[in-house]
Amino acid sequence: MGVIEFVDEVLRDAGRLLLAMQAGSASSAARKHGSDLVTAADHGSEALILRALRGRFPHDAVLAEESGALTGDPDRVWLVDPLDGTGNYVRGLRPWGVTMALVVRGEVVVGGFHDPLAGTTVLAERGGGAWSDGQRLVAGGRASVATPAVGLSASAPPLRDEARALLHAVWDHGAEIRMSGCGAAALASVACGGLSAFVEIDGGPWDYAAGSLAVREAGGRATTLAGGEVDHTSTTVLAASDAALHAELAGLVGGVRGNG
Repeated sequence: MGVIEFVDEVLRDAGRLLLAMQAGSASSAARKHGSDLVTAADHGSEALILRALRGRFPHDAVLAEESGALTGDPDRVWLVDPLDGTGNYVRGLRPWGVTMALVVRGEVVVGGFHDPLAGTTVLAERGGGAWSDGQRLVAGGRASVATPAVGLSASAPPLRDEARALLHAVWDHGAEIRMSGCGAAALASVACGGLSAFVEIDGGPWDYAAGSLAVREAGGRATTLAGGEVDHTSTTVLAASDAALHAELAGLVGGVRGNG
């Protein structure tokens, strides 16, 4: 079994666990910081993924949303978000899912996002393309729509004012706005040709690594807000279906951040 097949299998196993635990998730929900929630399902899914990683890659380092950093080879770091979109999950809303990626010497080389409710998985391998259940992905490959749909997030303080300013800048630029509550799903949507772009200013690298790789491998452009490579240290992301839209949004982001 290759690495990408391993990722696919682990994501689907975690997805089945999350589906089984969803009915009772609200009773275990607790606040971590700001409006972020964590549940027993987050911890259960993460434990499952960590067991699988320790069994297959015992010497690799891991950076997981709930457990934090686990020691290992610093040149091989796994990023794990066991449940992205916990707020949606506990409310019975969509989307939510599970994502993981491998960073080798600072480059994301493989990753995936699994949507258990839809039963779909987006997988990407550096230089090998992005795929969803056997179909190769092309960012922006759906029928052309004149008005781009841009995913944004409602950030918690102290970045809420900046997020609000960014929302107005993108909206005034003529884009339709989407706030899904799940950054990993939004990036997967860009790679699949649904959303035109996604911008977030305060997430974690586990949210962005797999989806950014998928966007790039599907022919789009994905960077941090500063224009750098998305890796195991990234806390922002700007992904778009093509370089021209990415440049437009980068200009808007620069205007907001320069004035903030």
